[in-house]
Amino acid sequence: MSEKVKVSKEVAEALKTVLPNGNISACIEKHVKGWDYEPKLPLKKLSTEEFARCCLIGYVIEESPEEKLLSTYKLGDMEVEPCGACYQSGIRDTLNILDMKIKGINS
Repeated sequence: MSEKVKVSKEVAEALKTVLPNGNISACIEKHVKGWDYEPKLPLKKLSTEEFARCCLIGYVIEESPEEKLLSTYKLGDMEVEPCGACYQSGIRDTLNILDMKIKGINS
C-alpha cells in the first residue's frame, strides 16, 4: 500500500501538530497507547496502519461533501458536458429541497 491516506480537515490539523516531531517511531507508539490531549484527539479516528501510513507516505485532505458537490457542480460549466445546465439545475433543486446552502451553487 503506497497511496496516501485520505483524512478529514480535522484529522489533518491534528497531524500537523504531531508529524513535525521527526520521531516517527515515538509518534506511532503514542498513537497505539492513545491520544489524550485535546488537539490530538481527532487522531483516534485513524487506525494504527492509517496513522503509520500518514507518517511514512503522507496524507491528503479529503473534500467535505459540500466541496465535492461544488466541484461536481462546476463540471456543468464545461462545454464538454452536453447537458451541464440541466445537471446544475438538478443540484440546485436538490439543495433547495433539502434546505441547504452551498456557496458557489445556491447562495
